[in-house]
Amino acid sequence: MQIEETMIKMIRLMRSYNPDLPMAPGMKAQFLELRDRFEEQEREGLAVVKSPDANVELNRELLLQRSMVGLQKYGVTTERTDLTPAQWAQHAIEEALDFANYLQALKRNLEDVRELIASVVGQCESGFLPDGETMWAMNEFLKLTEVQGKAP
Repeated sequence: MQIEETMIKMIRLMRSYNPDLPMAPGMKAQFLELRDRFEEQEREGLAVVKSPDANVELNRELLLQRSMVGLQKYGVTTERTDLTPAQWAQHAIEEALDFANYLQALKRNLEDVRELIASVVGQCESGFLPDGETMWAMNEFLKLTEVQGKAP
């Protein structure tokens, strides 16, 4: 269902495109061609083939959204030809470094939550007893978020 909603949003966005907005050379024609293709598929009732895996569908939707954001923000797609392989590599390195920073922040947040739950579990062992389901959930979370501090 989400992918269809995303497609509808994209078509609406394309229909509302203002040709007077500044856009990189050649992008206006490419954008309008893409819009026309979507509208044609919509008229013909072409269905998007779905994966049985919800995560694949989520990633497909996110890729589509990111592609549209990039096109709107930068006026280019990844099919651009003005970058050298070294420049593409530099972009990839910068994205990978951002990704590593996001992972570090996530890890730190998980460690903070783990410490909080460990504290609650310690209080439980000292006499404060939540219901069994809550205790089980906290113990499962502690197992899942156990950080060894070294790469596998």
